[in-house]
This record gives sequence, structure tokens and C-alpha cells, in this order.
Amino acid sequence: MITVAPHAEENISSKTVFDTKGLAVIWGKFPEYYSAKNTIHFDDLRRNFIMNPQNGLMIRPFRKCLKYRATDRELLRLIDYLQAIAHLEDLSALNHDSRQDWEGYVETWKRG
Repeated sequence: MITVAPHAEENISSKTVFDTKGLAVIWGKFPEYYSAKNTIHFDDLRRNFIMNPQNGLMIRPFRKCLKYRATDRELLRLIDYLQAIAHLEDLSALNHDSRQDWEGYVETWKRG
């Protein structure tokens, strides 16, 4: 985890400090295995993508597990997505700006 604080000239409260996941640390330690081209970061908090926005894919949070564990299908949808993009050489070119983008990609892939 990396702690991020805004610059003084930014229009953000100086109390806005949070931990985030910097993928560059992993890419720097293991460049022979990992890079922006082969990494996707799933998270339910968009702020965790601040250092690597192109590699972040926003997912629904898993809440109230006792109530919803039998009906939650988020990970199953992600399996379909990963299968649909597995053949791609460069994952950083994918558009993860909205949920419709990646879910739409899966639907297109399923239709063949």
C-alpha cells in the first residue's frame, strides 16, 4: 500500500490522505512477468486506481455476505470477462471507465 496526499495547489482538503495500491511496485520488482500490458486491478473503490487508472476495473462491493452470498454473481461475471480478454496481448488498451464497457465486451464475446 502507498499513502497518497494531494498537492497544496490542488482543490482537495489537506486531510484527504488514503492508501492505494501502486502496481508500479510489482511491475518494477518483477518486470519479466508483470507490466501494464498484462495486469488488471479489480476493486470496489475507484480511488484505489489513482496511480494506475487504465488498469483498474471497478466491481460491485460484496456487502451483507450472509444475506447475499447465494445470489452474488460478480466473480462469475469477472470469470467471463477474463476468458474473453485472455487472448489479448495488451490489456492496457481496454476501456474500463464504466461497468457497461466491460460487461458489454463479455456480451459481444459470447455472441461470437
